[in-house]
Amino acid sequence: LMIGSAARKNGTFFATGEFGGNGAVGLDGLAIVERGIKGLLHALGMVPAFDPGDSPPPTRRYSFRKEHYIFAPVPGIFEPAFRLGDEVKAGSLAGLIHDPYRPWNEPVRVHFRGSGLAVMLRTLARVEAGACLGHLAEEEPPPA
Repeated sequence: LMIGSAARKNGTFFATGEFGGNGAVGLDGLAIVERGIKGLLHALGMVPAFDPGDSPPPTRRYSFRKEHYIFAPVPGIFEPAFRLGDEVKAGSLAGLIHDPYRPWNEPVRVHFRGSGLAVMLRTLARVEAGACLGHLAEEEPPPA
């Protein structure tokens, strides 16, 4: 992130997140952000306590490891074989990459190296070699 790099360079705090996907945000994502910012400001002593309204859903913690990420081995058109929210197993098909210049060739099969919950799926179909196609997360047990 260019903004994040500029913030670090200038010793400034910067936070970011994704709360909707596909370049959009919905009412649920907006509510999460607003509640989080108000809670952070209160925890820092900058604003008085606030009524968070409805209880937020239980907190879930996830970890991300290198085997959770899938990358395009070749350029082409990515056809996903999974949906956001799917639980996938290592070795299962993540998708196909089609060669638009040689459509008669068999597509390149891309497989998951790890298991977990699909939390990111590439929005754009056109990919270059090395592009991230999606990634998984593994739920961690609640803290004791």
